[in-house]
Amino acid sequence: MSIIKLTSQEMKDIWREDHPDYDMVEDDEWDDQGKYQYCYPVVQHIESGKFYTFCVQRSGSYFSDYDFDFPDSELTEVQKIKKVIETEEWVAVKE
Repeated sequence: MSIIKLTSQEMKDIWREDHPDYDMVEDDEWDDQGKYQYCYPVVQHIESGKFYTFCVQRSGSYFSDYDFDFPDSELTEVQKIKKVIETEEWVAVKE
């Protein structure tokens, strides 16, 4: 796993899809944690083909303005995996 340290402005450019070296692959839903909300989008580094995620934090209100921050100022390398989840349930017996 590799981690890339960036400035807050570089993180903002990547998130807003204004950075020439990265493409947005998957945007994330906001996770509401009270005062702050977080999302973890996935981007692809064009030259290397590697995928990275990072934390976007926002505070404020839908009815006013949001303030955005990138608390870690780093990209963390990720890979997509497939998970199979098995569940059990009770069903009625047919006679």
